[in-house]
Amino acid sequence: MDFYSLYSECPSIMLGLSVGAGLIVYYLLEVVRLTCRRSEWRRFLETHLTILQEKYWPTPWCYESHCQTVLASLLRLRLPDITYKREVLQLKDGGQISLDWLAGVEVGAGSPIVLVLPGLTGSSQSEYVKGLMLAVRHLPARCVVLNNRGIGGVRLMTTRTYCAANSDDLEEALQYLSSTHPGVPIVAIGISLGGMITGNYLTTRGERAAKYLTAAVVMSIPWNMVLGLSSMEKPLCNLLLNRYLAHCLCQLADSMSYQLAGDQHKWNLKQVMKSKTIREFDTQFTAMQFGFRDAEDYYLSSCLHDKLDRIKIPLLCLTAADDPFQPLHAIPLEAAKRSSHVAIIVTARGGHIGFMEGVLPTTYYYSDRLISQLLAAIFSNVDQLKQIRKEADNFASAVFNNIDGKLESDDNVDGKIESYDNDDNVDGKIESYDNDDNVDGKIESYDNINGKIESYDNINGKIESYDNIDFYDHVDGKIGCYDHVDGNIESSKKVDGKIESCDNIDGKIESYDNTDGKIESYDNTDGKIESYNNIDGKIESYDNIDGKIESYDNIDGNKANETREYDNAIHDNVDAATQKSSNNSEDTEETTKGEKEEYNTAELKRGVGEVS
Repeated sequence: MDFYSLYSECPSIMLGLSVGAGLIVYYLLEVVRLTCRRSEWRRFLETHLTILQEKYWPTPWCYESHCQTVLASLLRLRLPDITYKREVLQLKDGGQISLDWLAGVEVGAGSPIVLVLPGLTGSSQSEYVKGLMLAVRHLPARCVVLNNRGIGGVRLMTTRTYCAANSDDLEEALQYLSSTHPGVPIVAIGISLGGMITGNYLTTRGERAAKYLTAAVVMSIPWNMVLGLSSMEKPLCNLLLNRYLAHCLCQLADSMSYQLAGDQHKWNLKQVMKSKTIREFDTQFTAMQFGFRDAEDYYLSSCLHDKLDRIKIPLLCLTAADDPFQPLHAIPLEAAKRSSHVAIIVTARGGHIGFMEGVLPTTYYYSDRLISQLLAAIFSNVDQLKQIRKEADNFASAVFNNIDGKLESDDNVDGKIESYDNDDNVDGKIESYDNDDNVDGKIESYDNINGKIESYDNINGKIESYDNIDFYDHVDGKIGCYDHVDGNIESSKKVDGKIESCDNIDGKIESYDNTDGKIESYDNTDGKIESYNNIDGKIESYDNIDGKIESYDNIDGNKANETREYDNAIHDNVDAATQKSSNNSEDTEETTKGEKEEYNTAELKRGVGEVS
């Protein structure tokens, strides 16, 4: 019986086989990816997290990320409330937070502490927090949840609440825990906004964070708030979720009106209550409350994707590739590849704080199992963690220059300086490059503020960074992906009809700009840079092999009769015009053919800046 006959006679069987084959392919493609430099921390994770060796089976009928996000929360509604013992902590500015200790757990006085920080409007009774508490309560540790100001029944005592960019309250909580439980290991677990607060604490207060924390975990965090909020404003499902969260924020602000209302504040609570999106709420309230220029300034300050090098303790980050709060291409995988102690685990599916598994998911999710295994491994291998922390401290010390507070180096293992100056914390841009190895002169830094990947790996001469979401840059609609399997660059940009791709199969860079039909590329086959300047129709190439720049005027296809040699400088296109203007007198002697022009160092440097 052939395939067509079988399909005709038994369509239901064939349909079932097709669906089954589709599910098999679907699951085979669902991978869990661990990104971290080869280090003690990575080996620790690969050894003790057996869950990483298992197959991740996300719920197949929740293929869409919003289903994972919403349904995971709905299923956890069945969980009973957790019993806590509340401790109210008075803060230095007169505010207060609460520390809710998990009750009914028999542990010793010297047992480790697990500190959990909930999300945007979350508390110790939020569904995902309850699920996590049930997953870790069997561990020999004391679990405590930090409720932010005005959250979970904690009365707001000041006009200040909380935000992703401010970690003052977390530091006071850690100081208190360390003073009341001296010498006890503390591991922080931050979820969503709580993860951002944790991350910003680790990046802004590296030494003090290392003093109080043994390790940390962050889950489902928006690494780049600028791109994250842009993603959340896309119709339809993302925008609906955005509006729902904005509604929750407005309700929370209204519940604190006894402190937040009044003409004496920078914000107008009535205007705040009209906010329809998170951005509107942050513009009307959060930015004003914490002294930011606007919401965009707040988001830039909250970004973590460009600050991983400042972290000084082992950190594990769990995120889903389809998290609606964060595009995959904004996850700092390249930075994690360089770090000895910051590891990022990316699951293909999971949504935002979802991670449901199996055809019939329970309330015990992949994230709960992963964190439970990690905590058990940390508490059972304290001596190994000390070695990992030592490695992390050595790595961070090589990165951070405490004299001026600037990041000055990255990886000195290969003798190259791969540093960048991140002094400008407002935009988080990487503003330098590796120029120590002048043989290849390749740039190894990247600017990830706009979501574009612009990094280069000169270890093997290949460009190995790429946009991981689906291999293109969503920010400007341009395709900017790289195939680093064979070292070839095989990307192209066709959005505006221009082809600007690079084919490195034969070692040549052959990119074309078809706007005006002119070629504006470089042929680097023989080591020479043969660039073309189409402004005046002249070809002005430079051969820098012997340190000399030999410019040619090839307007008629032949070498011009004037050759000028400059040692270690870039040819200044205005020199010819300068010489002509200086020789406009009738009595000026004709310059001898082949005579060398001498320019002082200042003139040469000025010329460098003027060449486009």
